[in-house]
Amino acid sequence: MEHTENQEDDTHLQIKAAFDKYKPSFVLVEGTSATKSVFEWYRDALAKDAKERTEDGHASENLYAVKLAADAGANFSGWDFSPDQDYKVLVDDGYTINDALGAHLLRSHINPFSVEGSGRDVERQIRYASTVRPVSSFDYTAWYRNNYGETVDLNNGTPCGNGIGSKIIDDLSYRRNLNMVSLINSHALPGRTILVEAGANHWLALKDWLYSRSISER
Repeated sequence: MEHTENQEDDTHLQIKAAFDKYKPSFVLVEGTSATKSVFEWYRDALAKDAKERTEDGHASENLYAVKLAADAGANFSGWDFSPDQDYKVLVDDGYTINDALGAHLLRSHINPFSVEGSGRDVERQIRYASTVRPVSSFDYTAWYRNNYGETVDLNNGTPCGNGIGSKIIDDLSYRRNLNMVSLINSHALPGRTILVEAGANHWLALKDWLYSRSISER
């Protein structure tokens, strides 16, 4: 699926169709912390946000899935890392905190040569990163120029780009997929139907595993 807030697009319609057809009792959603989802206060806050955004007509697909789950009385959880966990995973995999910061900003489509209006985004990422390693300062423009020169290509914040940013996001995607697999294994129990909301790249990475798992359990 593509990420969007248009509740009339194919992504949202596919989620609604899946709910209507399969009636899942448990839902895993992208972009939401699996660790925090164990707390009732976090799930309540997420359900409240999902309800308000859906009623306003601007719910992202993960919040839309949460709204449908809450309406159906189904349980739900995030399958993703929290932002600070993103940085811990990357540092544990051997990347510097500055490279992880730069990659995250590219991933968020922050233009390195126009950061005046994105100062809050940079500061927020620095706060997340600082929970893992001290960050005294970070010059995003200098980091980008040192790694990519003067040509802006935000595709380098995806697994399909080039250089260190793409390499880091590819590694993070792999780690996130492993986290999702672990949660699917934990919740896909006999007699239970679960729905997993995730972007198309995650499906492409896991489709062979999902198929082999379903075949082996027939």
